[in-house]
Amino acid sequence: MRRVCRHALPLAALVTLALLILAGCGSINTQPRDAAGGQTLFGPFAGYFWIGQVHQVSAVVVVPAVIAQSQPGTAGTWIGAQGPTDPKTLYSPFFQVGVNEGRLEPSDGVPGAVGYYGFWSSTGKGFHPLFLFNAYPGDRVRLVMTVRRTRWLISADDETQRVIKTFSVANPRGATYDQAIWQQEDVSDDSGDELPYPEVSPPTFLQLKVNALVPRASSLTTTWMSTRTGVFGPSRFVSDRFVVREVRPSAAALRYQEISSEEYLPALTFSDDASRWTAHTTQQTIKSDCLKFAAALQRSAISLRSYKWPAAVKALTVRLGGAIAASRRALLTLSRTPASRLKKAVITLQHPDLEAQTLADQIRHRLKVPRVDPSALLVDQYIRAHTS
Repeated sequence: MRRVCRHALPLAALVTLALLILAGCGSINTQPRDAAGGQTLFGPFAGYFWIGQVHQVSAVVVVPAVIAQSQPGTAGTWIGAQGPTDPKTLYSPFFQVGVNEGRLEPSDGVPGAVGYYGFWSSTGKGFHPLFLFNAYPGDRVRLVMTVRRTRWLISADDETQRVIKTFSVANPRGATYDQAIWQQEDVSDDSGDELPYPEVSPPTFLQLKVNALVPRASSLTTTWMSTRTGVFGPSRFVSDRFVVREVRPSAAALRYQEISSEEYLPALTFSDDASRWTAHTTQQTIKSDCLKFAAALQRSAISLRSYKWPAAVKALTVRLGGAIAASRRALLTLSRTPASRLKKAVITLQHPDLEAQTLADQIRHRLKVPRVDPSALLVDQYIRAHTS
């Protein structure tokens, strides 16, 4: 079990041109890491999250059943709350409670056993699931998390089996929370690689609440999940409920997401590099950092031009290519700017950034692709690349 934390990009005004173009921002081919050793297009989470000050989050989940013919694998159905990421330490306060579902590897020709159990976890626990109770397919499990200054009060109530676990845990000093989360997860191992995802019946979330109120559908952000067997996302949020089911993005939607994914790591790298600039940074360092990212932007613009887009988004992709080109030109200008003049140079980047962001959102809307948080997908890859 692992929740990948967001990387808070430190030079937001400077680097929104990166995040991207296409990202429209939190999920390279459509194969998950357990199958192809690479990132997925949409990441390991399917469901909704809500952005705002969070002090309570709850839901009732109906435990999905692992299908009889399913491959071995592990899934998780949970609610959670997450706080802002510290850009220096990459630490993000996070708590979750839910149910894991899985099938073990076969042994001596005997199919692996299927198991279900309630769990909770947090950043402080290294995202490892801590056992609460055994559960069964179809059980209705009421999950409630409430933070009160220095403590989280967490409850998991299997109303079908009449088993309840209620406990409190310390809240990290000064920690606040700006995301309420309801997700189905392709669970990761200790290395951050997604485990195989089992075939399960559609997970159901009922009676969603944040801060004791049912959230408006318009206030929720969608996430999709890529697995070996397909792409999964939430149904429409109606009344207070949704289910996670397979979705079938168009070829154009997949190509758009693929192009945007190719720029995620260069954007994250540039953000970190630029955050280290000071008045004493050498011109050569600034130039090198800018030119590397400018090259990534150029590749994205070329990829956008070379694909035959549907009529509904063709004009928008042309305009987006122009906005990317403007951002690239601003980067080239920045590459020639002494560190002592950076504040003035950053201002010149803001307009093309906002234009690209708006166009990216419009394209995603017409292609029916959710916004994706690139940092959630790449923070592990980034850390490994920069700590070796």
